[in-house]
Amino acid sequence: FSATLNQDLIVFFNKYLQKFVTVDLTEKQISKEEIEHVFIPTKNKDKNQLLYELLNIFQPYLALIFVNTREKVDEVAAYLGNCGLKPGILSGDLKPRERRQVLKRIKEGSYQYVVATDLAARGMDIVGVSHVINYELPADLEFYIHRTGRTGRMDFTGTAISFYDYEDDDYVKNLERRGLKCAYKALKDGALVPTKIRSAKRGLSEKEKALKEIQARIPLGKKVKPGYKKKRKQLIDKELRKMKRAYIDAQYRKQTNRKNKG
Repeated sequence: FSATLNQDLIVFFNKYLQKFVTVDLTEKQISKEEIEHVFIPTKNKDKNQLLYELLNIFQPYLALIFVNTREKVDEVAAYLGNCGLKPGILSGDLKPRERRQVLKRIKEGSYQYVVATDLAARGMDIVGVSHVINYELPADLEFYIHRTGRTGRMDFTGTAISFYDYEDDDYVKNLERRGLKCAYKALKDGALVPTKIRSAKRGLSEKEKALKEIQARIPLGKKVKPGYKKKRKQLIDKELRKMKRAYIDAQYRKQTNRKNKG
């Protein structure tokens, strides 16, 4: 039994299990309606300062702050500590006994903020999470869904907040294509206010930039031989597929490295 199936598990089941049944209970939704998904542009600002301001605005009952590496866990927790807060940490550096102790203190309500990696928080049933904050977006969209699914449970509402930059535009677009309702807000004068959608202040998407670059390498002259336009399109499509494969390979390596560090 698996509560969720990613592509890797599906490939595994198809290869090693002759008969298995998939029961889809999601109703085509990747997130519950009780969860509000807020995206905040960093605009090259200090993310630690943004995080501190955000926590002061929301005053969460329990906030899980997700980062991608153990080193970042220590950095963010140290910054919050210097600001007078007392965050808990869940990272791969903790021994099993220390992990159990942190989880016990979370259940007792001793922590209002917990900084964690995906790997360290895996398998932990943490009740009462009012806010999930993606200090760093995970490379894999499935991890985004797992992270944010830790709030909005037991008929309570929840808020998922993600810091993003304009280079993350395609990432957010992919979430929206899968049906996620995204709200775009910005910190202004100590409050969180609606802002223009991410694309309003940016140029071409990464795919559009790649297409433009390839088209420049394979020019179309004023006078061309019959069949050249079709051949040119085939060459452009081939280059785009190569770039896409290279991108997927790079993301896979990045995610593998993050898992090893978590």
